[in-house]
Amino acid sequence: MSQKNVEIVKAAFAHLGRGDLEGFVAHLDSDIEWWDRGDALDPEVFRGHDGVRRLVGGVVAHFATWRTEATDFTDAGEHVVVSIHHTGRGRTSGIPVDQREAYACRVRDGKIIEVREYASAGEALKAVGLEE
Repeated sequence: MSQKNVEIVKAAFAHLGRGDLEGFVAHLDSDIEWWDRGDALDPEVFRGHDGVRRLVGGVVAHFATWRTEATDFTDAGEHVVVSIHHTGRGRTSGIPVDQREAYACRVRDGKIIEVREYASAGEALKAVGLEE
């Protein structure tokens, strides 16, 4: 079952990497909860498909270019830990952005039901009960 979860998460993030937000959202449970990193300036929990659309749209709106690439996937049972690499260029500043973080994605019944953001894969692995 958990390898199937990895494939579900890979498919979802492949859509996001291509800029296909609706393809990404199709892999999410309608009641998804997406938790910002704890060290975010104003951490928020985004709920449901509209919440995720608002999250992604809010990020993309600040950048002239933006790309999210999922680089590694770790099977953790009902969770899949994904290493993420964001790159972009600020819309008004032109400043390049190169950020890495990790997400712990919980999967149930073929859909991603929860995403929690972490500063590193090590933090995400620890949060789901695995040590890096």
